Order: sequence, then structure tokens, then C-alpha cells
Amino acid sequence: MLVEDNDINLKLLTYVLRPYDYEIFTATSGNEALDIVNRKKLDLILLDIRLPDISGFDICEILKGHEETKDIPIIFTTALAQKEHRIKGLQLGAVDFITKPFFQEEVILRVRNQLKLKKTEKKLKETIEDQTLLLDHIEQMVWYLKDPTSLGKVNYSFADFFGRSKEELENSSVEKLMQDRELEVCLEGNKYVFEHKEKIQQEHTHTNSAGEQRLLSVTKVPQINKHGDVVYVICSAEDITERHRKEEEIKYLTFHDALTGLYNRTFYEEELKRLDVRRKLPLSMIACDVNGLKLTNDIFGHQTGDLLLVEVANILKTATRESDIIARWGGDEFVILLPNTNFEEAYRITERINALMQGRTVEMIPVSIALGAATKENVEEDTKQILKKAEDRMYRNKTDTKEQQNTTLLNRFMEKYYGPEYRDIRHTSKIQQYGVELAEALDLNEEQRERLDLLIRYHDIGKISVPGKVLRKEKK
Repeated sequence: MLVEDNDINLKLLTYVLRPYDYEIFTATSGNEALDIVNRKKLDLILLDIRLPDISGFDICEILKGHEETKDIPIIFTTALAQKEHRIKGLQLGAVDFITKPFFQEEVILRVRNQLKLKKTEKKLKETIEDQTLLLDHIEQMVWYLKDPTSLGKVNYSFADFFGRSKEELENSSVEKLMQDRELEVCLEGNKYVFEHKEKIQQEHTHTNSAGEQRLLSVTKVPQINKHGDVVYVICSAEDITERHRKEEEIKYLTFHDALTGLYNRTFYEEELKRLDVRRKLPLSMIACDVNGLKLTNDIFGHQTGDLLLVEVANILKTATRESDIIARWGGDEFVILLPNTNFEEAYRITERINALMQGRTVEMIPVSIALGAATKENVEEDTKQILKKAEDRMYRNKTDTKEQQNTTLLNRFMEKYYGPEYRDIRHTSKIQQYGVELAEALDLNEEQRERLDLLIRYHDIGKISVPGKVLRKEKK
């Protein structure tokens, strides 16, 4: 808009600016100018200081005092060249002066520069508004620090986390948000960034508005001016509680047996590398094998077999020390690593395991573990050979007790599944008498007689799948 009471000057300005396709509004008085401002959206005002009704200074003061018009740039056009007039105009908010009489090139350049600046400011404002809108509605918390203890702007996610309003937190103290150790950790990070002028990334817990401990991944980036000073620090935080929990679950499952909760073979092999060093010698190993697991699974079912494995795991944990590594090696096999443990100590642990399993049962099934220990005493010895030696001893122990264990297991099986139902129909004693007579007639040796006796004793084992009421049912 051009505001000029001199008709010649007004026409001259219009003539100079029209070739540039500007939309030009004109006014010859202050009131007319104010009326146009109220009706039109203006990008620039060229304002004469001397007007017939209201001075240009008064019009400038009015426009700068209203929110809707305060950002319209004003260039004063005047024949008054005094210094005090220029200072007053600038104090009121004018952006430039054009002195009469007008020079065409000067008018074009000053108008073009101000319109270009206005366009840039408008674009910057829109960008800031877009960024503010974006930052206010993202899930990530964003804020900036004016100094180690003072907050600047914050977004809604940050305010919501602490259960406060944006207005309450902006330009307030960090100490309003947290206390004790949480505050201490936060201030340590803030001071470090301001003092060392370096970006930092941290993970630490903070209490949210619901009183929950949440793990946050926090990034703090210093903004440094050309003099090398930190002007402010941009901060952001992401709640990684759930992600961390899932990662821990995956990590746990990677190195633990899902059934027993003990370490698995993968962890054992990695841990063996760590322990296979001179300072951990002597390094003992105990190989363990659950007796009767296959027979338990076949007769009683895998659910009972799983219960047996869990009970064995509990015994091994009770018998060993916190520093020992217990791993489930395979189906019915376990391995125990004993750092800084000689053979005598390892053997005492096997005796402790044997003592703990005495009298222990799972659904009437006796808990029995075959054990074998071996010790690496020199760095040159191969841990694979040590484990093989422990396994060989374990298998010998298993072989020595196998018949006894299987007999005990079958007897328990007979007691549980046949009980009185089986006693009502059994005819084992009668058949055993026939067996004695048959053995005499065939002149069987001792081993053959024992095998015949086992055959007679368990020949009815197939009736396990038949309900008792069917076994007792009378013939019609």
C-alpha cells in the first residue's frame, strides 16, 4: 500500500512499481490507510510521515500495537532528513526510509528487498509452525536446555510423561520434575554436554506420572555458536522399556533352557571359552545323565518326564555354588562347570547331589542321576578330553546301576497303574511256578533263569492301556 497525500508523488510511486506486477493499494490520508489495512492483507506499506489527518508516526504506532498488523513492514517516505526523525521511526518499528525526491532505482531496490525479506520471514514462520506441530505430536519426547538446570521449550510428549502442562514446564527448572538419583543422573549428563560441548547418549530410568519406572534412551546435542560457546542443548528421549524387555527375553531364551531355566549348550560353550584360562584352573566338570527318562516318557508320558527334568535341575542348583555353571546339554544330559575347583571338591559335589536325590520322587518315580567328574589341571590339557573323561565315568556309573534303576522304575509303574486292580486278576505267582518247572525241565543256567523270571513278572505290562473296570469285567 502507498500512503501519500501528494498526488504527484503518489502517481510517481505507482508508475515506478506497477511494471513489477505488484497489487497496489493507495491512500491519501491516515484514516483511509487504516481503513484499507482493516480490509486488505498487506505485505508492505510505504508511509508518508506528514499526512493531513494523522501523522505517519501515529499510524505506525497504531499498526505495531495490534497483533494482526504488527508484522507488516513499514517504509517511511519523507522529505524530513533529520536524524531524530529517522531514530523515532525506527524506534516505532519502521524497517527503512526513502527520502524525497524519489530515485526510481532506490525505490525499486528498497521495496524489492523488503518484500523478499517478508517472503523469507513468512516461509520461516511457516516452517517453524510446521516443525512445532510435528514435534508437539510425535511420540518421542523433545525439549531443550538453556543451561544445565533450566528448561526451554518442551513438546507434549515430554509434558505428558511427567503429567504436567507444556506451559507449566517451559522455562522452568529441571528440579521440578525429578528428585534423588534420577535428578542426579540427569544433571550429570546436562553438565557434561555444556562443559565438554559433546553429544551424549544415555539409558537410564525415570518415574512417569503413573509412578512407573520407565527406561529411556536419551540424546543430548549441544548447539554451538561461532565463538565456540554452547547456546543451548537439544534433547530427545524415547521410552525403550518394552523393547528392552523383549530384548532381554530373547537374550534369556538364547542362553537358557526353556524347560528347566538352566543355561543351555550355547551358553555352556561360550562360557567354557571364558573359563578355559590359567587363572580358573583347576577347572572341573561333572557330566550328569537322568536315569530312566526314556522309560518314564514311554510309560508315564512326556509331561511326567518334564517334571523329572525340572526336579533334577533343582537338585543340581541346590548342590552347587553360585559361581558354578549348570547347563542342560541335551535331552537327559546336564554338564556342570566348576572353576577353581580340584577333583576332590568336584567329587564332594557329586556326593552332595547323590545325597539330595535320595528319597526324591516325581509321581512315585525315583529321581536318579548318573554322575561322572573330571578335572583339568594344566593349561595344555584339552577341555574336550576332560569332558569325555567325565562322560566315560558317568556312563560307567549309569551301567552299574541301570538294571537296578529299571527294576525300581518298573516296580513303581506296577504299583501305580495296577495296584489292587492288578492284584485281583494277576496270576504271576502261578506262572512263576510253571516257570521254575520249565527251567528245571530245560536245564537252564542262572542267567537264563533270571531272564525267564523277568519275562513272567512283566508279561502283563501291556494291560496298562486297559482300564481297570474292563479288566475286572466278567464274561457273559
